[in-house]
Order: sequence, then structure tokens, then C-alpha cells
Amino acid sequence: MTYAGALEAHDADAHIMETPAMLREFADPDIRARIGRGAFDALVGGDGTEAQLAELRRAHVDPDYRARDEAELMQRKNWAATGSFLKQDRPKALDLLGFKSQLVFNTFWSAYLLQLELGDDLDLAYGAARAHNRAMFDFCAVDRRLLTTCYVPLADFERAAAMAGEAIAAGASALLVPSACPRRHSPSHVGLDPVWRQAEEARSGVIEHVSFKVVFRAFKFLTSFMITIAHCAQLA
Repeated sequence: MTYAGALEAHDADAHIMETPAMLREFADPDIRARIGRGAFDALVGGDGTEAQLAELRRAHVDPDYRARDEAELMQRKNWAATGSFLKQDRPKALDLLGFKSQLVFNTFWSAYLLQLELGDDLDLAYGAARAHNRAMFDFCAVDRRLLTTCYVPLADFERAAAMAGEAIAAGASALLVPSACPRRHSPSHVGLDPVWRQAEEARSGVIEHVSFKVVFRAFKFLTSFMITIAHCAQLA
């Protein structure tokens, strides 16, 4: 009996666990040199080290470890989970879960891609997004049940339209847009109509996945704001 049992389940929020080199591996040479290891370290807070991943790679080819795949299906987390970062193992995980499909997101890189988009170097922002999309296509190519999400920065109208078209043409199941507004316009700006039009014509989803870092910053701001209001009320 699979995890889904008799249900026809489609997982709309599945993830991969990225590795430190993933983005650089799929980046164009001029972009690769500008994506440092520090970017990944800042996202994962000390986890995902080369030593840790090397140990887990050994575990994932250990017959004893793999013999417990089904029994430990819901206990293994992050890089320890079967199929979390080794694409060849993902079909086994899907079989055990019993899911008909998974819409697949990154876990960490969206926060970095958003940071780049809100910065001044849009060449790097769009180059890193393109590397992300290539990496996602590469991972999902192992099984037709894996549905790829492709990141489309919205900071530049022409580049956003071009990247949306590129992703749709390559077979993206959904366009992943930033979880915060660009610096100079709203996502509803008419300059972005070509992005939405292409998605509509291709019947491709347009989605966002809120970054933990964005939520955490908003929580800190609101907490500070409420404390200030409470303090002012006491002084009144």
C-alpha cells in the first residue's frame, strides 16, 4: 500500500533539496563565475555542507539504507529523504508515495533569485534564473510525473517576456514568479502583459511560492511595528 492509497493524488507543492554547486553547474560561464558558494551558505544556515552531502550520497547507495526506504519514507527529511537531491532516486519515492504527479519547486534558491532581482545587476538576476530553470528541467527529466516550475524575474519587461517564452517552449508546467514586487513597478503593470498572455495561451500555470526569508522579514517588521504602537499607546 502506498502513502496515497486508493486516492488519485497530485502533489502541488513538492521540492528538491539543492546542492551548493547546482546553480553554478547550469549557469552560463560568465554567470557561473559570479555565483559564489557564499550565496548557498547564506540560504541554508550551515546545513548542506560538502561533507554532509558526501556522507548522505554514501548512505543513498548503501543497500541497508535503501532497504528501509519504504519503512522510513515519512521520517527522512531534507537531503536524507530518498529522491530529495539525487534525481535517479526520485521515481522510487514517487512509487512509494503513490502520487500521479508532483509540481516541483526549489527549496532555497528562490530567496537568492529574489535578492538578485531587487538588486542592480539584472544580467546576473536573469542569468541565475536561467541556470535555475535548466537545473529544474534536468532534475525533472528523470520521470514524466515530475512537473517543472521555472523562475521568471519580473524586474525587466522585455527580459521577463523572453524568459517566460523560453520556459514555456522548453516545457515548463508553471511559471514561478517572485514573492515580492519588483523595485520599480507592480506585477500588474501593463508592461508585463506579454508574460501573462504567453502563459494563458500555453495554458501554463503562474504561481508563487513565498520565500521563508521574506516571511521572516515581514514577521520581524510587523512585530517591531506592533511593539512600537503598544509603546506609544502607553505613553499617550
